[in-house]
Amino acid sequence: QGATIYYTVDGTDPTEDANEYSADNKPQVPEGGMTLKAFAVKEGMLDSNIATFIYTTLAVQPIESITHKVGGVSFNMRQAPAGLTFPFTMHDVETTIDYAYWLGETEVTYELWSKVYNWAIDEAREDGRYYFQNTGQPGSYYDPDPDPTQPVTIISWRDAMVWCNALTEYYNAENGSNWDCVYIDSGGNPIRDSRDANGDVCDNATALSTAKGFRLPASKEWELAARYIDGIDW
Repeated sequence: QGATIYYTVDGTDPTEDANEYSADNKPQVPEGGMTLKAFAVKEGMLDSNIATFIYTTLAVQPIESITHKVGGVSFNMRQAPAGLTFPFTMHDVETTIDYAYWLGETEVTYELWSKVYNWAIDEAREDGRYYFQNTGQPGSYYDPDPDPTQPVTIISWRDAMVWCNALTEYYNAENGSNWDCVYIDSGGNPIRDSRDANGDVCDNATALSTAKGFRLPASKEWELAARYIDGIDW
């Protein structure tokens, strides 16, 4: 307390002829970053050691968005940029995801869930028919007049995984695309049954890393998207 701080921003060692730090003379980090060196001086005491601080800047990355539609129901997705290092979990940990990926802008609504669900379980699909353990519902169990745009609830992880495959196939059917289903069984076939009787198959599913179909986000992917502000602040 009561010391005077001198600093440089060009990488050279500061002296008492350097910039004097004050509330009105604070260094600003320029585009491209800087190296700040500083030391403190107080009468009657030895000068402090020189401390070095290296600052870098990141360009704000634009966020791309896209709107998909199946069965007349639209849903928006945004792209998480690649190569960002961000704080991960509640602990003092950082991680980097080195690839870009698309994530739904909101949770899956009951409206979208039910549209895909009803298409998938249609008997006319024959061998390609889907089966689910749970039918899902909109929002809270206690809501007497639920809004179908609320998130789907009362489903299992297995239901969600199988539903992603159904969404992929429905999307292909309506848009003329040929995206592969992400979740396959040991025989390489898309998993279309989330019922308890098929639990072992679901629990041992392979997630194809090369498939372009819809899938569930990994925990790191979800957290990056949830934390993202501009790639600098989180």
